Amino acid sequence: RFYRYHELLAAKEEKTRRVGRNERPPYWMIVRQCSVQLFNIFFVFFVTLALFPAVQSKIEVSQNDFVVSEKLYTSVMCFLVFNVTAMLGSLLAPILQF
Repeated sequence: RFYRYHELLAAKEEKTRRVGRNERPPYWMIVRQCSVQLFNIFFVFFVTLALFPAVQSKIEVSQNDFVVSEKLYTSVMCFLVFNVTAMLGSLLAPILQF
């Protein structure tokens, strides 16, 4: 009984070792299982990149003596606001998990 048990364990281990080496991961099954999350990520990025510049470009200078000239205000502020908020999101993501 003892011998058969350990022989069976060795056979199972050999089988899992062979299966692990020869078979490729089931990529299509993995993509299907996480397709909803992949769509969410795509949709958030798409909407962000489609709407953000259009909405941000409509904002005008409120002070005439602002540091950035009126000609460059839209470009500079759009760049800074997007990148600063992206940086803050990246910094706060590990801290504010739920």
